[in-house]
Amino acid sequence: MNFGGLNTGNEVCDKLGAIGLLFSMILYLTEEFHLDQVVALNILTISSGTCYLTPIIGGYIADAYLGRYLTLLISSFINLMVIPTILTVFWHIFYGI
Repeated sequence: MNFGGLNTGNEVCDKLGAIGLLFSMILYLTEEFHLDQVVALNILTISSGTCYLTPIIGGYIADAYLGRYLTLLISSFINLMVIPTILTVFWHIFYGI
């Protein structure tokens, strides 16, 4: 069976959703957090770039060293515990809140 059309449709919907979220986040960061537009765009560019880069790094680590299940366990722990802590610390340092 060929499911290429379903995969393409899924990717199109994924990209449209991601782009729509970026525009909404720019408005949210500028209106609710009162950030400059340049700072808001920098935050979103860094987070978007990180989202596209980390699967490549994780795939290399999984293939070369740890295996997929251990890599999934470690990355899930990092995602659930470490990243919110780091973001909170940086938020307090840069914005003094």
